[in-house]
Amino acid sequence: EEEQQEEEQQEEQEEEQQEEQEHEEVDEHTEEMAIIGKHVMKCSDSKIYSGKISGYNKDSITWQVKFNGIPDTEDMDVNKIAEAIKLSEDSERDPETALKLSGVIESDEVEPEAEPEPEPEPKKAKKYINKKIEKLEFNESTQEEQTLTGTVISYHTDESDESDHYWKIEYEDGQVGEMDEEEILQSLLGKEFIDMGIMKEFGGQVYSGEVKNFVDHVDGEEGTFFHVLFSDGDSEDVEFLELVDLLEWWDLSEGDVERAQEIYEELYNE
Repeated sequence: EEEQQEEEQQEEQEEEQQEEQEHEEVDEHTEEMAIIGKHVMKCSDSKIYSGKISGYNKDSITWQVKFNGIPDTEDMDVNKIAEAIKLSEDSERDPETALKLSGVIESDEVEPEAEPEPEPEPKKAKKYINKKIEKLEFNESTQEEQTLTGTVISYHTDESDESDHYWKIEYEDGQVGEMDEEEILQSLLGKEFIDMGIMKEFGGQVYSGEVKNFVDHVDGEEGTFFHVLFSDGDSEDVEFLELVDLLEWWDLSEGDVERAQEIYEELYNE
């Protein structure tokens, strides 16, 4: 009888240990088991399949999923099961929405265009204020060109296009005008060449001259042109690159017309 009692007690202890072990295993995988029965969706071959999580394998750490229209269950790891749950939740279980989220069909939603940030007032706006500006203008009453001198007094942008910047100019004769940045720079840089000496050859003869002014157009052609006056009384409007060439001739001859003539003959009469 004592042996029988000991055997019964041992069996009871083994049963208790087994129950405790089973409870520990369940507690250990409570989070994994909690999503069993959850709705999932996946995209395969441009089709959406809906299903439910049917089980969990603690050894392989995978979930068994039964999809509608697919006879066999599918094992999914933690990454795939997370994607399947997210697709189901984000699409609210709607197959068409799921296809759009998967990139199979284009979404009808149009992303709102970002509003352009207002362009800050450029630092150069204040930089040009109070600068002296010159421009060449044809005087109809005297039928001669005259140089107008003015001062930059203010800055503004175009109401229809705020990317266009303009500076208001007040001239000494009372006229008021405006210039964009290119015109401002042409005026400021152009003044550096005023009164510089030049040399140019006409018909084999070299003539000296001076840069008298600059203009922003000639005969309807826009650009930066320099008005030069030669020693024989002739004048000409030349572009910047040609002006550089004429200035180099002056430097080579050191302002001496005879020396410039000698250099020309040495170069072109060999």
